[in-house]
Amino acid sequence: MAQWLEQDDGLSLSETAQVLGSPVSFVVANLAGRSVGVAAKLDKALLRQVERAPGRTPGAGP
Repeated sequence: MAQWLEQDDGLSLSETAQVLGSPVSFVVANLAGRSVGVAAKLDKALLRQVERAPGRTPGAGP
């Protein structure tokens, strides 16, 4: 998810860490044997509120 936020939304590593730090909810989707699945959910409306570093725009990549 961090790579997606950096590439598609133009966030820096620091900005990505802030986004993933609090508004993300993690759900354990699967607990079968040794297979474990975890889903991260983020309201995309929150990305509009992130102040990006100068020169960084959505879709610009790292």
